[in-house]
Amino acid sequence: MKILYNVHDFPARQPTPSRTRLTNLPATAAWAILLCVVFLTEYLFVASSDVRPAPGRLDVPKTFNDARLYEAVAGRVRHGEDYYAAAALELNRRGYPTGSTFNWRMPSYAWIFGSWPWPDSGRAVLIATTLLASAVAGVMSSGASGRLARCIGAAVFLASCGWVLYPEPAYFMEFWSGLFLLFSCYMAEVDRWEWCVLSIAVALALRELAFPFAIIALVVMLGRRRWGAVLGLCFVMVAFLAGFAWHSQSVARQAQTAAPIFRQWITFGGGAFVVSSTRMNYLLALLPGWCAALYLPLALLGLAGTRGAGYSLAAFGAFSYTIGFLFVGMNFNFYWGWMPMPLLVLGFVQSPRVLRDLWAAAWR
Repeated sequence: MKILYNVHDFPARQPTPSRTRLTNLPATAAWAILLCVVFLTEYLFVASSDVRPAPGRLDVPKTFNDARLYEAVAGRVRHGEDYYAAAALELNRRGYPTGSTFNWRMPSYAWIFGSWPWPDSGRAVLIATTLLASAVAGVMSSGASGRLARCIGAAVFLASCGWVLYPEPAYFMEFWSGLFLLFSCYMAEVDRWEWCVLSIAVALALRELAFPFAIIALVVMLGRRRWGAVLGLCFVMVAFLAGFAWHSQSVARQAQTAAPIFRQWITFGGGAFVVSSTRMNYLLALLPGWCAALYLPLALLGLAGTRGAGYSLAAFGAFSYTIGFLFVGMNFNFYWGWMPMPLLVLGFVQSPRVLRDLWAAAWR
């Protein structure tokens, strides 16, 4: 029996929607964005000449002498000493200035590390947290591209966090806090805003540098009308400010100073400091500085051009840290780059598809 098929009997295949925001961008706007990317790359490329040479693999841990200080303070707390008394003793012994509140880490890291039974517990937990973060980065990177993109995203993120090979980074709360900023973006991506608030709260408890990100997250939540998350994050931020005020008073009693000093951190380091902080990606730390000048604009473009609540939060966060590092931070504060590092990796993985759509829009 002959069977006749009519083309109208079959539903038309719907095209897979692009995940980028630039698919229908006007050509003029696309060219403007491309020029901004080129100018930013050129600016950072010139600034990278002032960045110290990349250390060899075996020399990387030697640049983190502060880890010895944090380890010593945590060890004293583990043996029952008060955090502020222990920190004052170690800071003075090692010649660190104590006149500013921001030279004193908040006590959360010492309380956590001091409660663990052995000193290497922090490194083991950091490795486990990094593995979890790499899985999260893979899931966020996949989109509609499937398993291959997920594996690539996870692998790139894990390689970028190669610092966990050494024991020193476990004592830097910037690394921990940056991972929890990534978790907050993932929770926003899957519309679990209560867990997003919790992740930001942990990041704030570990490092006060997460506060600008909390402000941005609050704006994003307001824009999406997640009122429960807004109230929760407001409570977290008020609690943090109260805790930081108590921390400042405790420091003042130890250091005989009454107010934190902000001015000394406003150094206008410009592009050189931005490149140095960007190189806290482990892969970039082993490459010349100009590689970071190419990487950062692509990563920012990838974040800005990818759809999703989590990517919106990550994009605003990464842009805020990049702009802030133009003005704030001394040359030895390059490890602050661990805060936006996980977010930038997300953007870099997405940058090829965003750049493809941007180029197509420019020549449409």
